[in-house]
Amino acid sequence: MMLRKGVKIFLRILIATFMLLLIGYAVYSSFPDGSEFKHKNPKLTAVMRQRIEEAQKAGLKPRIRYIWVPLSKISPHLIRAVILSEDARFYQHHGFDFQAIKLAAEKNLKRKRFAYGGSTITQQLARNLYLSTRKSLWRKFKELIIAYRMENALSKRRILELYLNIAEWGRWVFGAEAASRYYYHKHANQLTLDEAVRLAVILPSPIKHSPYDGSKFVERRRRRILYWMYRTGYISKTRYLTMIGKIKPDTIGLDSLVDERLPLKIRDILQGDSVENEKESLTGRDTGATGSPEPQTEGNTTTHTGAK
Repeated sequence: MMLRKGVKIFLRILIATFMLLLIGYAVYSSFPDGSEFKHKNPKLTAVMRQRIEEAQKAGLKPRIRYIWVPLSKISPHLIRAVILSEDARFYQHHGFDFQAIKLAAEKNLKRKRFAYGGSTITQQLARNLYLSTRKSLWRKFKELIIAYRMENALSKRRILELYLNIAEWGRWVFGAEAASRYYYHKHANQLTLDEAVRLAVILPSPIKHSPYDGSKFVERRRRRILYWMYRTGYISKTRYLTMIGKIKPDTIGLDSLVDERLPLKIRDILQGDSVENEKESLTGRDTGATGSPEPQTEGNTTTHTGAK
């Protein structure tokens, strides 16, 4: 009798566990994984739609600046600056960084508010593509799941290419090319080191700050990024001290500054990606998407005033 009762309890637990696993897998599978953007580029993202709606509610007519370019057309300075400032372990994690999440949680507890998210580049991409900038624990949960799924569906190179093209860089300004034209009146592959660093600086708060607003926030983050560029060997000590004002440019030879537009070694850009992708990049073939939301004509700016 007792044995039969024990078997029934065991079966019930087993069935309940199976059902929970089934439901969990169904929920997990219901989240997007970015695979639709493996070979095509997004036209409008969730955050773009959010900004359009916010502007319309305020009685404004938003003009979304968004110009797609392949990763090979984005300055290596900007690529390095963004990785160092937003996700230094980009090539080591699988969508989320436990160390960054732990640090963010400690800061939030200290400040008694949800101020830091500890999001990786992949999480930010998930948020920009599918979610919103509104902070909540539920959004953070969805962001983590989507980021993990995206890491399994897309290469690191493609994730980086998508992120750099749709990241918010100002009021109605999205992507590195649009930001470069908006702030500097040049293409993203023409950015100097300082211009690239300043663009990376404002990514956490692109509506509030601009590259040359003179704020303590911008200058503090600029110095931090330059410091890590020096520590990782991307720039020399002389270049670093010059850029933070410790050495005057006219006191050293020009030879110390000629590396300003030298490209990053291809292995540094594609670290952790396939050898095949590295060879394609070296031969000039783009390994990203072949489609584009707009024709790639000189000076083209995508404008949306209310599209869904």
